[in-house]
Amino acid sequence: MQLSLSETNTFLSLAGMDALDQHSLDAALQSLPLQRLMSALRQANKDIGAKRWLMNNLAPLVGNANMLQEQPAPLKATVHKEQPTRPAPVKATVPPEKPVVQPQQPTQTKPTQQHPATPKEHGQERIYQGHKIYGAKAALYFGCDVTRSGRHTLRLEGAISTAPKQFNWDNKIAVQMTQAELPMVAAVLFGFLKECEFKNHGASNNKGFKLQLQEKSNGKSLFVNVMEAKKPLVAVPVSPEDMFYVRNLLLGQMMLDNPLLDSAGLINSIRSYASMK
Repeated sequence: MQLSLSETNTFLSLAGMDALDQHSLDAALQSLPLQRLMSALRQANKDIGAKRWLMNNLAPLVGNANMLQEQPAPLKATVHKEQPTRPAPVKATVPPEKPVVQPQQPTQTKPTQQHPATPKEHGQERIYQGHKIYGAKAALYFGCDVTRSGRHTLRLEGAISTAPKQFNWDNKIAVQMTQAELPMVAAVLFGFLKECEFKNHGASNNKGFKLQLQEKSNGKSLFVNVMEAKKPLVAVPVSPEDMFYVRNLLLGQMMLDNPLLDSAGLINSIRSYASMK
């Protein structure tokens, strides 16, 4: 897949960045991974991490480290005309007037539906899309995440209920799905496989999760377990409606790392993968 100059500059413009010429784009295509470059261009307008990656990798190729950064407005020089020296008349000392302090307007921020625990990567705060699922005794959170190597994945968190409609997110169990786990998780979410289970997550290899499709009189539902040693098991049933949102989150993340496939092609690839299990 080729990346055209007009398409590249459209993404850069949406992110508030300067355009490239053809020579600079050719240099970028020769030295940078095409899939990673396309992914960063698509996310730069809403993802500060992707925008910084473009700044760090494109600017050196064109020999100007500041070309992709917004330039501050130049300061106008103030010229002071020298006045002829005159003897100053003696005047009564008048105390200076107090400066008028304008009241500071409160900053208005738009409400967000993001998970309270915002993931961070390399010290930069990043905000991701996610979906919460509430059960009677526990709750789940499926959120978009990025691995240390820059691959897109899902983050699964579970918290135990402490009171009606209250959950202990401060003592949650958090697991980041690996690239090897994503195809099987997707196969279960799309109904191509009945279940999957993964262990040995976390620094102490003491975390894991399990997804299992269950047959009910009104159709299929998903049951999710999130485990960590010395913590209560988080077990939550997931309705078809919640599965719809989780499935879309995962499909969107997988498409970012597979830009050569559309959604239909990716689903067919997941179906083929499941048939070999």
